[in-house]
Amino acid sequence: MAAALLGQPRPLLSARQAETVDALNAHCPGFTTMRRLTSSFRSLLRVGKVATLHRWMVRAAATNISALERFVRTLRQDLGAVEGAVRERWSNGPVEGQINKCCGGRCTAAPASNSCARDSYRCHARVCADRRYGTAPLVRR
Repeated sequence: MAAALLGQPRPLLSARQAETVDALNAHCPGFTTMRRLTSSFRSLLRVGKVATLHRWMVRAAATNISALERFVRTLRQDLGAVEGAVRERWSNGPVEGQINKCCGGRCTAAPASNSCARDSYRCHARVCADRRYGTAPLVRR
């Protein structure tokens, strides 16, 4: 529950959640730091700059909070992609629209992919790619 409250802006918290955040702030010194850094990372992804990302990573690593240190190590493993996410405007809206447009919410993949109910997103994405590039047969249902 505490992890879910880290990224929620205060105005979006219910009264009970706000009380929980206040209690965690009072009794867990690292919670305030993690909450502040989580919030700043979210805004950094929306409107930040690469230099700000690097400063954020230095601040997060210096907290000596293992979860933040681990997160920074993970960011550094593919720093180019993270910098690209900060530098470029992005949205998954167009992708979702193409999947829905192309597949219409149904799986029409070949019989080999019978995991559609369990993993429909991957199935739809694969079907869209297959249709686009003509690499897989489709089955009529």
